[in-house]
Amino acid sequence: MLEAKEDPVSQAQQLLAICVSSHGGCGKVDDAGLDRSSVSCQDSAALCSIQQSLPRRMLELSKGTEVLVIDVQAWLLNGTLSLSEVSRYCTLSCRWGDTAHNCVLKAPFARQISINIESMPQTFRDAIETTRGLGIRFLWIDALCIIQPDACGDDVDWNAEGPRMGSIYHNAVCTISATAALSATCGFLLKTDSERIRAVPCKVTQHMYDGDARTRWLLPFYLIFGNAVTFSALNERGWVTQEQLLSRRILHFTLQGVFWECCRRKMHGHSSVSHVRDYCPLSWNVSSFEFGDGRRWKEWMTFVEHYSGTEFTNPEDRLIALSSLARVVDRNRKYEDSYCAGLWRNSLLDDLLWMRLELPSSDTPKRMSIAPSWSWASLQGEIRYRHFPSASSSVQVLDVHLVPSQCINPYGNIKDGRLKLVAQVATVSISVATANLGTKVDPPFRIEDKANQWYSKLYRSVIWDE
Repeated sequence: MLEAKEDPVSQAQQLLAICVSSHGGCGKVDDAGLDRSSVSCQDSAALCSIQQSLPRRMLELSKGTEVLVIDVQAWLLNGTLSLSEVSRYCTLSCRWGDTAHNCVLKAPFARQISINIESMPQTFRDAIETTRGLGIRFLWIDALCIIQPDACGDDVDWNAEGPRMGSIYHNAVCTISATAALSATCGFLLKTDSERIRAVPCKVTQHMYDGDARTRWLLPFYLIFGNAVTFSALNERGWVTQEQLLSRRILHFTLQGVFWECCRRKMHGHSSVSHVRDYCPLSWNVSSFEFGDGRRWKEWMTFVEHYSGTEFTNPEDRLIALSSLARVVDRNRKYEDSYCAGLWRNSLLDDLLWMRLELPSSDTPKRMSIAPSWSWASLQGEIRYRHFPSASSSVQVLDVHLVPSQCINPYGNIKDGRLKLVAQVATVSISVATANLGTKVDPPFRIEDKANQWYSKLYRSVIWDE
């Protein structure tokens, strides 16, 4: 049991120490299926592999009030750092929020730039304090380690580094999840554990029917992980989904205290919390997607239903923010398959049976050009799947043609996509009055089979496309 310390950073330090000493598998880096950088490397294959997995830039935290944003490759080449030193870093997972701040990387630099910690938003400062408290020298924050398109006017650096974020989070020693912070300016350390009901074990006397009296200990109630973490505002963000699924270890700083999550278990940082339970059906980790056979494609569909409802500052990031996870799923499948803009080739006929959760109206945003119209990623908003009996007996997929927007990332946005199917064709007769309702047409209704010149009932629903 953990020692009762109120300081969230001290609790975080103890939780990490327990995992490092007891959970051998959580420290294993396995990024064979993740994105790599395109840095040149003259060293051995093993050394080059490690070097390519590192972030391009990181924050160096050993200078007190001055934080250095460093070019990792430059520091390695001149011998300022060793690979073992720079491989130990933390990542930050947080909401940017609606409150603007100017602490972003605006232009490339040769070796390093210096930023005073006092000029940073509070969430960044809290992440630096936490990383230092964990005894780790380096921290990765997207706003300061990727040149931001809005600040520099082009997407060159973002297009190179954005698809690699899954690898960056996976390779980190630990991800700091600022769950209690609603924005980058709010901070999370002072808010952590502010709403937990504080209770300590107490001794009570229980009087029995036979007149006997027994002394019992009442222990504090357990905490539910899903309530504090999974359904938090932070986890409503689309980018956060991938960040937290691919991280090997996560420290969640929540209003209910510090929660630990790793490959082995979930824990709470305070000794008065006897147990952490997780009843949430939407709680995954990357091992959940190790598809053993074709029957498990429904797990991906359930995940997509959840992911489609998450929020993006830029909705066109929907596939990019999923690309590293899709790459891992593709690698882990034990049978040959191919990724098709958020769908899978082997289960394509089932994956195509999606619909908007809310029917389109005049205010519905237009489809986006980041994916073909038959992909759920082409629209904004949450989707659901219609689980009809398999159509494989009447429909056959002849060809799927996809042209990625970036040839180096086939799991990202698509600039051209076409399907070629062969199927039975039926003419459906629906009244104009019903069609103008713009709603679902309930079965049964009649179809005409022109080849055989007879009518039959079609037990299917018709969902109007926009």
